[in-house]
Amino acid sequence: MRIFSRFLIVLAAILSMHALPAAAHAAGRDLVMTSSAQAWALIDATSGFVMNAHNKDKEINPGELVHLMTLYTVLDAAGGDKNALNASVSISAADAVRSVNGRRLYLVPGEPHALKTLLHGIAVSGAEDAILAVSSHFAEKDEDFAKLMNEAAARIGLTHSRFHSPTVHPANRTSALDMARLAAAFKKNFPQAFSWFSEKEFVFTTHSLRNRNLLLWRASGVDGVMSNAENTSIVGSWHRDGNKTIMPRDVIAVLLGGSRSDAATADVQTLLQHGRLQYETLRLFSAGDLITKIDILTGNREKLEVGTPQDIWVTVNRQDIVSRGMGGFKTLFEYMSPAVAPVKTGEVVGRLRVYFMNKHIGDFDLVAMHDVGPGSFLSRFVDSVRLRMKPAEAASEPAAGAQQAEDAPKSPSTK
Repeated sequence: MRIFSRFLIVLAAILSMHALPAAAHAAGRDLVMTSSAQAWALIDATSGFVMNAHNKDKEINPGELVHLMTLYTVLDAAGGDKNALNASVSISAADAVRSVNGRRLYLVPGEPHALKTLLHGIAVSGAEDAILAVSSHFAEKDEDFAKLMNEAAARIGLTHSRFHSPTVHPANRTSALDMARLAAAFKKNFPQAFSWFSEKEFVFTTHSLRNRNLLLWRASGVDGVMSNAENTSIVGSWHRDGNKTIMPRDVIAVLLGGSRSDAATADVQTLLQHGRLQYETLRLFSAGDLITKIDILTGNREKLEVGTPQDIWVTVNRQDIVSRGMGGFKTLFEYMSPAVAPVKTGEVVGRLRVYFMNKHIGDFDLVAMHDVGPGSFLSRFVDSVRLRMKPAEAASEPAAGAQQAEDAPKSPSTK
């Protein structure tokens, strides 16, 4: 089976990693947090799985970390248009005066710079005058730009965030999990811009600014993203390249409201190490894979092929996947049975529920892989009678193509 062959590749890579010293494993397993942080969250950027968290949904003022949302909003508004990114942007005299943050590019009012250059400078240095310039380029008032921020936040599923300004503001709110999801979305949707966060220095005209994210100097594999002015709230990202024997991997850690810079930085390192050593992410299905076939009534076909519109990734404990393998997985397809035509290609017809080691780890929408049009008058009449005798109802069945686990739930609740 396809899923089993993929697993063998991942398993070989995981086994090779078990040559790591035992002390390294212990460090990753024992989460000793020393910064007295208000909240933190550790997620796999590909699967979205939360590997560790504390007060992950607590709404906290992000301070300068709001700049991450500002950058995302500008890139989202530009829509990848090269002309938009190369457009000339200048700071107004009013914005230049109200920029009081010590982190500045010292923009001269009226002097034009490419939008892309200013975004680059913000990513590396958090320059406040550049933030005011680019936000004013898209909206005249802070509250108008904040509306764009909140709309972009809603599109990527940030449920505990409210923004009132593109810069530091007492009413800005976000959560550790929302910031982690924002960083993951940034990395996925704007990978070229995300690479700016890994640069240790930004040179602008006659001066340079140093990146204040201390993780770039202290942790191998870290490729961003940013910290606040005191380095007590930090978003960190770790990346592993993929090859023929190992899947690529991205881990995001967010810590908000730590007590000291050194302790907060060490805690984020601990989180990233925990995520990369104790968990592994693998692809159960590829986009377009046929998952199962179900009965369909009143149509010109008797069976409907159901598949996944995108890759299905899951994150599991590394030791468990080594010891149990695919025997720990169970997948169930939940849908209204029988399906009723007409159905269009790509229409959501149910969801795949994934269990590992008797624990529910994720739900994924499944879609119709082809159209099913109306059947003949006679077949529709017969099927309509069948439906009146036994109406469609919620059902679940094992999904084809995935090895089932003996100890997985026998009859998970259908919602």
